[in-house]
Amino acid sequence: TAVSAAEATATASYADGKVTINGIAQGSTTVTVSAEATENYNAFSKTISVTVTEKAKSKAVTFANGSYADDVITWNEGLFTMVQAKGLNAAATAPNSSYMSAPRFYKDNTVTFTPADGITISKIVFTNLSGYNGNYVFNSSNIGNEGLVHTWTGSSTSAITFTMAAAARLSAITVYYSGEASKTDATW
Repeated sequence: TAVSAAEATATASYADGKVTINGIAQGSTTVTVSAEATENYNAFSKTISVTVTEKAKSKAVTFANGSYADDVITWNEGLFTMVQAKGLNAAATAPNSSYMSAPRFYKDNTVTFTPADGITISKIVFTNLSGYNGNYVFNSSNIGNEGLVHTWTGSSTSAITFTMAAAARLSAITVYYSGEASKTDATW
């Protein structure tokens, strides 16, 4: 089996009835797969269009890295920043420094994720502790949940803000993204 592609570095292998192509750059290209005739098979050549997209990467929020000031907790992960604030309801419970490393999102708090330049956020997964499942609202709609896991999916290069309709205690938050951040802040 032979494979040729626009990229000179592409390689191919054949096993279990499948052709695997490695080394094709992100973007679109054409690939030609051909095989010589054998005793049992005819020769063939087929050109196909291939589009390679970047696989989403993920980064967990490091809760221990939170900083607190003026009733706001900020977690700067370099690729994105997560900010918990009191929200617009004056009666809402404000975040406090006791919950930086074990976050508690109170009813009416806002939680905002802002990607760094060059980053696109495609999914955010909130994993809650049992008994503190929360209710995350984005654009006036609850985001999907399966048990203790709430998942937002979309595509954003700008801030994404959730308003809490019910309190939650978190065990993990994972942000899925693509792209490369431009390092503009020497602290990350």
